[in-house]
Amino acid sequence: MRFSFPVPVIKVCITLIPVLLLGACASQESYRDGTDYGTTRSSVAPQTRNTVAAMLASVDQLIAQQNFPAAWSMAERMQNIAPTDAGVWSRLADIRFAQQAYPQAIQLAKKSSQLAGYNKSLLIHNWRLIQQAALGLGDTQQAQHASNQLKRYQQD
Repeated sequence: MRFSFPVPVIKVCITLIPVLLLGACASQESYRDGTDYGTTRSSVAPQTRNTVAAMLASVDQLIAQQNFPAAWSMAERMQNIAPTDAGVWSRLADIRFAQQAYPQAIQLAKKSSQLAGYNKSLLIHNWRLIQQAALGLGDTQQAQHASNQLKRYQQD
């Protein structure tokens, strides 16, 4: 009996293998727009941080390809590996935002912000996403609150 994988699984695996190999040397995660988020939690083991950083790069590629189901699946696996990593929660928010699932995007970005500590660039990213998602929902009050938070972190 012959076993075969669906094509998307094979594509994700082929994409992930080189990234994981290269990610073993990585020490910090970076976002697809070039923003350096650094390490969000020092309690995460270095090996785990490297694995998550490599997977984040793969998620970013999948998002750029608009392959949101595969990106979500991989981000959920990262969440199981590093549940306190704010960057992982932020990527989940990015995926839901791209899918126009604004209420869920807002909740995920807020969770990321709670875990972000003093990571200013990540906090700015999260509050910008919250502001845009609130505007997408027509919630001007929440958008204004997010705008105020955004200004607060941009001034620091």
